[in-house]
Amino acid sequence: MMACPRATINAGWVGFLLFFACGSMSAFNGILLTWSRSILEERYPEYNGHVRSPFAEIATKAFGRPGRMLFNFCIFMSHFGAAVVNMLLCAELMESFTGWSRCFCIPLIAMFFMPSSCLPSPAKFRKITYMGLMAAMVACLCCIIKLSLVLTSLSEPVTRTPATLQSFSLGLATIMFSFAGAGALPTIQNDMGDRSKFAHSVFLGYSGLIVLFTTMSSLGYTALGDQLSANIINSLPDGDFRKISQVAFTVSLTTATYTLINPVFRQVEGPLKIEGPDMSLKQVIVRTLMIGCMVIVGLTVPSFDKILNLLGSTTIGVLAFVFPPLFYFRLMTQHEEGWPERRIPAWQKVAVPCAVLLSVVGTACAFQAAIRDFVSAESLSGSCLIPM
Repeated sequence: MMACPRATINAGWVGFLLFFACGSMSAFNGILLTWSRSILEERYPEYNGHVRSPFAEIATKAFGRPGRMLFNFCIFMSHFGAAVVNMLLCAELMESFTGWSRCFCIPLIAMFFMPSSCLPSPAKFRKITYMGLMAAMVACLCCIIKLSLVLTSLSEPVTRTPATLQSFSLGLATIMFSFAGAGALPTIQNDMGDRSKFAHSVFLGYSGLIVLFTTMSSLGYTALGDQLSANIINSLPDGDFRKISQVAFTVSLTTATYTLINPVFRQVEGPLKIEGPDMSLKQVIVRTLMIGCMVIVGLTVPSFDKILNLLGSTTIGVLAFVFPPLFYFRLMTQHEEGWPERRIPAWQKVAVPCAVLLSVVGTACAFQAAIRDFVSAESLSGSCLIPM
């Protein structure tokens, strides 16, 4: 959310169209995943009820063990990388708020995460999630108000550098990262009391996201232009609205990290056979080591936008945009005696392959730009571990 305004500067005015296109594609892919879940329920009775990870089961039934392994790898890297991004953003906000060095703030933030890493599943602490959501809304509101005030006080138009293929691709990677929630929709549908309202909920949810992202981005685009940094809060003029945004976003990022890193812990603890209802010493050691790995990555590449763009163009892009239509088409073309007859509608024969093709081309374009940006000297210029 904080990086979206800069994405429109990178992509140019086309970036606003990308918000609509990527948001619509992500919503469509989420619907495809729920249809895939329905196919599994028709064919396999064991899926008629609560399923811990519907997306993973869809991957397994679509492409077998290789599909499951590739999915688990993408999920692990996405959650681990997103947790690092959140940690770096918290450190950056703390640095701007306190004046302390970022190299000091990163381990300090990690130490703050340590107690929460030993808590049970986030599902048992829904109030934490709601608190983070409310904090994010407060921060967004403060940013919108402050940007509106800046816009009304402008005496001359701001400057904006024309987009290049490299900058456009980086903007695309950021926007793809922003719409990474399609994979969670089957789980959300599973928890709904009335599944018939699911499509309506998806429409409202994604419409709200598109409006929110485009509102913040359009204000930043017109009010600040090239002065926008990767984190919009750092571009806001000093004042109460900026301070409130810093505190609120820090709360939101902290709660989000709690929900992001828990699946990473469980993926490591499962194969080690140390997962259990009660926290053990072995789990504490493993989780401490995992957070230590996050700190090392953060200290090596302390620019959150470099990692964010790389994730958006690789594992998150694949999970949100490539896998859903690919898995759905694979399941629809499978046949076995005793399964209910399913025929692919004519419009899906066109729409689903086009969704796969567009997703692959988009992630490929974003990846080449993100990897070039990630290995650049600028990416490591502020590294705490690698002298430049």
